[in-house]
Amino acid sequence: MEQDKQKKPINKKYLILIIAILVIITLTTTSYALFKANIIGGKISSVGTDKFELHFKEGNELNITSMYQKDEEALEKVDYFEFTIEGKYQKESNLDYLIYLEEVTKDAIIENVKINLTKLVNNEEQVVLQTTNIDELNKEENNYLLYSETMAFKKENYNPKDTYRLRSWINEQNIDLGTLDKDGPIIIEPKSYKFKINVKINEGLKEFQTLNSIILKDNLSKTTETTNGKESLYYVGNVDNNYVSFANMIWRIVRINEDGTIRLILQDGINNNKMYAYKQTNNTDINATYYTNSDAKKELESWYDTNLKTFDAKIAKGIYCEQLKVIYDKSIPVGSATVVLKDNYTPSFNCTTDGNNHGILSLKIGLLSIDEMLMSGIKFIPTESESYLKSNNNYWLGSPAGAANSNWTISMTWSYVANKYAHMKYVSQEDAIYRPVINLVSDIKVSNGKGTITSPYVIA
Repeated sequence: MEQDKQKKPINKKYLILIIAILVIITLTTTSYALFKANIIGGKISSVGTDKFELHFKEGNELNITSMYQKDEEALEKVDYFEFTIEGKYQKESNLDYLIYLEEVTKDAIIENVKINLTKLVNNEEQVVLQTTNIDELNKEENNYLLYSETMAFKKENYNPKDTYRLRSWINEQNIDLGTLDKDGPIIIEPKSYKFKINVKINEGLKEFQTLNSIILKDNLSKTTETTNGKESLYYVGNVDNNYVSFANMIWRIVRINEDGTIRLILQDGINNNKMYAYKQTNNTDINATYYTNSDAKKELESWYDTNLKTFDAKIAKGIYCEQLKVIYDKSIPVGSATVVLKDNYTPSFNCTTDGNNHGILSLKIGLLSIDEMLMSGIKFIPTESESYLKSNNNYWLGSPAGAANSNWTISMTWSYVANKYAHMKYVSQEDAIYRPVINLVSDIKVSNGKGTITSPYVIA
């Protein structure tokens, strides 16, 4: 009887997974081994330097009592090890770090050990490493890379925190647990499977650069034909390195203005490329051709309040030119303005008040001028050309093109004809998209990116 008690089978199958923590911080060429332990406990521990900390709850044994999970099944039931990486640095900069597994137990089980990593975002878990076998991870020497991340230190948050949850288990389908016999289930002895989490910073802190300083490295065209005679640098042709991510939208850099602010144009039209008239009512007089009197101005300022007001401190007031400078045909009425025919016109960024008392506007948002379009490489009708301002859509410009006469029955403004050239449109009865133009403050900084469509400059 006593012998039978001793042979009574144990039904619970389990594995104890022990995780040891190792944090290594590398700043420039100096490496600091901050913490190495295998501690059982319950308190929150913190280790770090003056710029970087790791917080974790001591007690890093994951007792997986039902550890033979089937891949993603019941993942939420699997024990996790939670750790938080906290930055603390009082300058706008980036810190790149990598999370590795090291000193992984090497035995026959490794090909069946599953690993999963999530990141807490707004208290919700987001998978950053899909469930995979450890031996399928990218391996660098004896380290297995789990995840890489960039921590951004910004004025609005100099103390960023990233919290992760790591889970690991064995795939039961690939484990030989033995065979049953008449005495009942085989007893599974507890085992320890060990690895270390290693958080590394492989580069020093990279302070944010100003967008101006980055642009100045490009081979931009230059002109002093500006409103105040100071130099402006601008992009010409079919460039592909002037993409900017700002306010959750993609923009293109047009130029560095004379005062150092940076002019951007939205890559697409507002409200999903909705088509608008420049004015809703038919007008034939000269005043209808000006941006000041357009419905476009009202619509864009309303859109600004909805979409950009929260970023207002990063947007400067800029010079928008509505001077009547160039016309398509000499028969077009221009009031008292002095103009040049399109075939004889030389564009510039200089803007003055015309004979109709219109010229320089100081605004937070507006439209591109005909001069800015021409300076980018776009030509007047009928010449087609390549430019980063080329679009599959017709879009309005903020430059007047003249009043109505017997040939042109409605007042006109300049526009871009899809995939072709600059041409005038009636302010009403014709539609096009609005591509808003804004000016970022001169000291605006970039957190990352290369200016390409796949890696735009990200405004900090």
